[in-house]
Amino acid sequence: MNSPIPCTPPDIIHQTAFNLCAVLAASREPVHLFSGHLFYADHMICWLETLPDHRPNHRPPVLIWAAPRPGEWPRVADRLQEFPPGAVVLVLTAGRAGRRWVRRVAGPEGSAEGYLSPATVARLLTGQGFRPLSLYGIGGLAYRLYARLAYLSALLRWDDRADRFTARARNHLVTTGRFADCSLLVVLVARR
Repeated sequence: MNSPIPCTPPDIIHQTAFNLCAVLAASREPVHLFSGHLFYADHMICWLETLPDHRPNHRPPVLIWAAPRPGEWPRVADRLQEFPPGAVVLVLTAGRAGRRWVRRVAGPEGSAEGYLSPATVARLLTGQGFRPLSLYGIGGLAYRLYARLAYLSALLRWDDRADRFTARARNHLVTTGRFADCSLLVVLVARR
């Protein structure tokens, strides 16, 4: 991990995703973590360690699956079979825009195809008796639009507009609803 400050991801998108997963897992005991990428594993462990230890006893467990890959599903499915009713699964994966971005940056041999989409994960979890409850998109369409407008305004030295667009971008950082899957990152919440 080459992060300059421990527990600090390089961008606000990942920071928001890790915060959301940590908060959603805060009231659960115990927390199981599976990760298809070392970056996600390191940061999720760090974020979870910063939570205060005031979790109530006898709560159903939570499983966090970050950067899910197809080869991990058998191990995750085995662990999920032990989960009682009320258990929660949080899946942090790339949305449509995130997968497209990885393909564009990494080229045709990019690793975006190696990660499971939110729809595929939802189907797999449904087969294990989990019901998808909500989908949070981080870095959605409105966020990316306002972030680009802020960047262009800063280039043109329109500082007041750049500040306003940056504030609007942050207001639209997390989205739910129809277009959540179009985001850079997606957090899927499912419960048994």
